Amino acid sequence: MVREELATRIAHRIRAMVENELKSDGITVSFAVATYQEGQDILKKLEEAMHRAKKEGKNRVCLAK
Repeated sequence: MVREELATRIAHRIRAMVENELKSDGITVSFAVATYQEGQDILKKLEEAMHRAKKEGKNRVCLAK
């Protein structure tokens, strides 16, 4: 899970940079992070995580389950 943790930290950094620079313009970003396991539908996992981010208030990083 080291790669998932690294990807999550990077996503949080990018999200924070966008927030600091562009939130006053009404721009925010959300990210979905997932690790691929053979046989899984990773796009479905990522889409569900993005929907969760939107539902939880946007401007966040969500891990795909």
